[in-house]
Amino acid sequence: MEKDSYKPGKITGTHYESEMLGISFDAPEGFEMSSQDQIDEQLKSSVSFANVMKSTSGRRMEMAAISEKGTSVSVITWNMEGDDMSAEQYVESSKKTVMQQYETKVKFTNDGEIFSKKIAGETYECLKLDFTSDDTKRCSESYVRMVDGYAVLIGIAYGPENTAERNAVLEAVKHCKKRGEKMFGEVIRLWENGEYSYPLACGFVPNLVSYIHEDEKIRPCMIIVPGGGYRFVSQREGEIVARTFYDKGYNTFVLTYTTDLTMTEPLKEQPMKDLARAIRKIRQGAERYQIDPEKVILCGFSAGGHLCASVCVHYEDIQDEHRVYKHFSCRPDAVILSYPVITSGVYAHRGSFEALYGKEPSEKEMEYMSLEKHVTEKMPPCFVWHTVDDQPCRWRTATCLQEPVKIRAFVCVPHIFTWKAWLVTCQ
Repeated sequence: MEKDSYKPGKITGTHYESEMLGISFDAPEGFEMSSQDQIDEQLKSSVSFANVMKSTSGRRMEMAAISEKGTSVSVITWNMEGDDMSAEQYVESSKKTVMQQYETKVKFTNDGEIFSKKIAGETYECLKLDFTSDDTKRCSESYVRMVDGYAVLIGIAYGPENTAERNAVLEAVKHCKKRGEKMFGEVIRLWENGEYSYPLACGFVPNLVSYIHEDEKIRPCMIIVPGGGYRFVSQREGEIVARTFYDKGYNTFVLTYTTDLTMTEPLKEQPMKDLARAIRKIRQGAERYQIDPEKVILCGFSAGGHLCASVCVHYEDIQDEHRVYKHFSCRPDAVILSYPVITSGVYAHRGSFEALYGKEPSEKEMEYMSLEKHVTEKMPPCFVWHTVDDQPCRWRTATCLQEPVKIRAFVCVPHIFTWKAWLVTCQ
């Protein structure tokens, strides 16, 4: 990479992302992230730090955040100008320089601990210094790695009583798409540690698999939601469909959501929460995923169609408390419903509702998931198709949407095919 091709990271609210470095950072709860203008003002007002920044050419503070308890984190990069120094050598050199520079200003209580640590899948060399300043104990950790001729430093300063905040900072650093990096087949976890707690998960975390073009073109997004009666996620309705829409110019994702093969632990609203988080995560990362956040489309099959339609009618009910995602809408812009489960009435696919709410669901629960009862003019446009021969999800379930749609003059296009006709359309 040429040095003049340096591309600064971008700060958006509490989110920082750099495609050049391949990292992103969401400020943990209790942290306030500085804007780039605020960072520039801080550098101007802090003479000592400004001098340090100027001492090495090509040095830039990319990000800075501080907590209410005084824990701070920053990302700094600088051009190594042809210096072949490794991260290990840089840390060793920094240890000597820093301890000499500050030996009259602070009292060091360790000799400078050096170790390696994996952060977001990358190995960093770390220098940890413990010191006392004005009778206050502090810890400083500098994590360094080299990226395309640039040194990258993640700096954390905290009080020894605030190690929980230090740990939260490290966990908040994530891998993101690096310039030139392929994003075909990447597994994207939807929930962070401590967020997902379905009892029968057994280590599973709902996820998206990406199929993203390598060019820089902004494209519409298609999220594929396979069926499986809420007992499993069908493979035959996943990757092959995603690749088909990919070939048509979409950036696509396949959702693997929460299911229960045993049908012993009711899923309740967890699959809806999974899909809603997927939509929000894609919109939040629109730049990274090269998608138009106003063209997020769902394509669901069978129970996956029911899941898509559930989010379409109940999206206002699905809140997300995560500070990064809660400001993004989970309402899709359009939806394709492929032989969907819709009603809990006469034409219901009973197995799907049993998986959702158990063998003895309440009347209120069944009414909530009988989606034809919740159609409003706020629902996004739908394309609904079915085949006459479909036995598990009888074609009349698709027609349940027609009457409430007509009443509200809503855009919904139902199509009923013969099985033979559907085979022709697939060829």
